[in-house]
Amino acid sequence: GSRANENSGIQFGLGAFQYAGEHFGNPIWMEAGGEAISPQHRYYDNLGEKFDRYAFVSGDQRLAGGKVNVRGEIQVRQVDYTVEGTDNDLRTLQVDTSMTFINPKFGLDYIVSPSSRVFASVARGSREPVRNDFIDRVTVTYPKAEQLTDFELGWEISTPEWSMQAVGYYMQYENQLVLTGALNDVGSSIRQNVTSSYRAGLEWTNIWRPRNGFQWYSTVTASQNRITEFGFDLGMEPADISFSPNLTASSVVTWEALNRLNGEGVGSTCLIEWSARHVGKQYLDNTSSDVRSLDAYNVHDARVRWMWNRPNGSYISVSGYLRNFLDSQYSANGWTYFYESGGEEISEVYVYPQAGRHGLVALEFSF
Repeated sequence: GSRANENSGIQFGLGAFQYAGEHFGNPIWMEAGGEAISPQHRYYDNLGEKFDRYAFVSGDQRLAGGKVNVRGEIQVRQVDYTVEGTDNDLRTLQVDTSMTFINPKFGLDYIVSPSSRVFASVARGSREPVRNDFIDRVTVTYPKAEQLTDFELGWEISTPEWSMQAVGYYMQYENQLVLTGALNDVGSSIRQNVTSSYRAGLEWTNIWRPRNGFQWYSTVTASQNRITEFGFDLGMEPADISFSPNLTASSVVTWEALNRLNGEGVGSTCLIEWSARHVGKQYLDNTSSDVRSLDAYNVHDARVRWMWNRPNGSYISVSGYLRNFLDSQYSANGWTYFYESGGEEISEVYVYPQAGRHGLVALEFSF
């Protein structure tokens, strides 16, 4: 529901969701003893249930003739989660937990000019562990919910030809669930709580659109992502968070090279696009070891699209794509573990190489 007047407004709501999912496996075929076991037999069987309900209220107040907008919100959320049965390795699964979250948020906007504003906010957020975090946990105790305090300060400019937004953020985590670099038996990543960590950085977004059919969209994020306290005594020093590059960037340039549409939108167009992305160095685990890391990489793609809009409202479109046209050799993901043998540390590193230069053609039409 909501209530509003010229200078203020209030919204409120509530909701509930119920999920129940069976996880089971049937022996489709067996070389030995197959006749004695029915294909309908479940050699593992467990039921996962999640009940999620929430309520929230939010409001805003405009001050100083509409130049200042004060925003506030609070959400109360409760999650009940149970798992019971056996897993595919025949382990007995028994999960029964309930979590309650109170998430407040406060924000302030200031209109500097018709084309510019600054804004700030502080918020508390919470997120529960997912099923795999419970099933694949390496500790006896249940994984804990993540708690986040997020501080943001930003500046935004918007004109018909140019838009820019710069946001600085500092996110302080308690019990953040971070990727360990290990995989479970079906290839899913394993996560583990760390007591204290943070993510801090600056995000910059730019959109430039002059009046000649040209547009340039770009974004850059520079950040530091660190674990300051692990919460378990394995001699671990503060380290970078796994799979969290300190620098990412992307750029998309589009040009409408041809526009022969009439006043009714009938005719043909041709769009040319170049996109690029950069992903900085990533560590595969939480040890900041260069041996167990992914190198930074750059990837460039190109696209050409011709489209003909017909008088009857249908269209024909032909697109050509050239992916990774500079043929970068890189891996975007991987997993790792290490051990000691004969007093020497041995690192096992496995990565997923990505496709080199490749292309495709797509035909799309309606009638």
